Amino acid sequence: MEGKFLSKKLKVKVDLGDSDEQITEGEKLSEVLTNKKSYASILNYMSKIGYELLQTKN
Repeated sequence: MEGKFLSKKLKVKVDLGDSDEQITEGEKLSEVLTNKKSYASILNYMSKIGYELLQTKN
């Protein structure tokens, strides 16, 4: 996730793996999550569809 310059909306890139199916699903999630206004809303959405946050990076 990264913030856009002079914007409160976030740009999200989801990487679920290397198979064609994983890439396609990651691209779909990226589109849905991009332009959300908070990290919490992104994490809540991912949690709602069954994902769990295990680790973060700086």
